[in-house]
Amino acid sequence: MAPLPVTQPMAQMTAPMAQLPGTQPMAAVSQPITTSTGSFVIVPGPPTTAINSTPTPLYLAVAANQAQMVQMFVERNANPDSMAQAISADGKSMEVKAPLHVAASNGAEYLDTLQELLKSKDLSLNIVNSEGHTALHCAVLNHGRPTRGNNTTVNSLPIIEVLIKAGIEANSQAKKSGKTPLMYAIERRDYNLVESMLRLFDHSKLRSIIQSQTFDGSSCLKIAEGLKGEYKSEDWHKLWNLLNSAYQGQIMNNVLYNRTY
Repeated sequence: MAPLPVTQPMAQMTAPMAQLPGTQPMAAVSQPITTSTGSFVIVPGPPTTAINSTPTPLYLAVAANQAQMVQMFVERNANPDSMAQAISADGKSMEVKAPLHVAASNGAEYLDTLQELLKSKDLSLNIVNSEGHTALHCAVLNHGRPTRGNNTTVNSLPIIEVLIKAGIEANSQAKKSGKTPLMYAIERRDYNLVESMLRLFDHSKLRSIIQSQTFDGSSCLKIAEGLKGEYKSEDWHKLWNLLNSAYQGQIMNNVLYNRTY
């Protein structure tokens, strides 16, 4: 993909777009950025200290999956936590997020970009987006999502591993629901995803992770129990046994990937 002209003024990148339900009128939005997982439009946010009126060059470099450009900006001490408003390709939601959320949401293809971003000494690893999600939440929620234009799906496993090894809070609760990344993984109905995450977590914290509750009092085991009919029978029983084993701290620490990060 050709380098994104990040120095181009936002005014020259705008094009009309219909207003989304529940949003304030917008005269213009930026030109869509197309990635392997689809296109999205970055919308200028209000000129506050928390959200830039236009996305920063570093933000755009991450969005365009330009790892070398990200490296350059990080080496020049660009702000890695600069937030911007973005609209998803399906037009169903708008979010305010940081470059870290963008990199974490697009799967293994963005791994090099994420790793360059993680080198920033000023990065807030547990920063949350407007949905109250950390980058780990984002990675889990996007795992298995179909990509646009081909028959592949997003593989977040390498992203999840790198984030956990970098020290992200594994049991962070979403600010709106209280759900943890592991709870979202259970709701993805993907046994392999849950197992992979449990093997990566600090084993001394497994019991507290399994015991964590959402704001409505649901735990990992309660969520799994409620989804029994939506899993394949064999997978659900494996999941149930896995979660109970994790509660007892009995998960083995296997090597999940051969790649050296």
